[in-house]
Amino acid sequence: MITGGFYYGGSRAAQHNDVRIPFEELIDKIRPSQVIELGTCDGGLTILLRDIMDKFVPKSELLTIDCNECKIRDPRITYRVMGFWDGNEMCQEIVDFVQRPGLTLVLVDGGDKPREFQKLAPHIKPNDVIMAHDYALDKDYFELYINGVIWNWHEIQESDIAEVSKSCSLVPLMAEEFQRVVWVCKQRVV
Repeated sequence: MITGGFYYGGSRAAQHNDVRIPFEELIDKIRPSQVIELGTCDGGLTILLRDIMDKFVPKSELLTIDCNECKIRDPRITYRVMGFWDGNEMCQEIVDFVQRPGLTLVLVDGGDKPREFQKLAPHIKPNDVIMAHDYALDKDYFELYINGVIWNWHEIQESDIAEVSKSCSLVPLMAEEFQRVVWVCKQRVV
């Protein structure tokens, strides 16, 4: 069923209605020390993630960044209004957060997902996980199985991230589960 989002914790989540299921499984499985989300939108997914993290990793930190003001006022969430870029490179504050000790979960959901993924992937550590929203394997897959069926946005595909995935030793993680909610999920193996 096509969904354009839902409300969670009083804020809109621009996500497929079933997104909670794979995120709960993932966070339980990888137990991240920190999560960074690029692209907060209205904050519904952010609040949902914090609630899931509180269940499995309550001492972990959640940082969400957007270039636009959001209504999130949750003391459990660190929220920054800022751009992602320093010239053509990812801003150092974001890189430093990703490289903190412990496993980092990186969520790419900003305005230029291919570029964000490509620039962040080289900075993740072994076992870290990087994801991107509005994903389909390719345009044909999107048109056949996603568009008008479960979701109407396609902003990143495998050809956008294949080279960096190979060079950074990124392998699919929970691919089927996340494909159903239009996310790509990859883990660095070395």
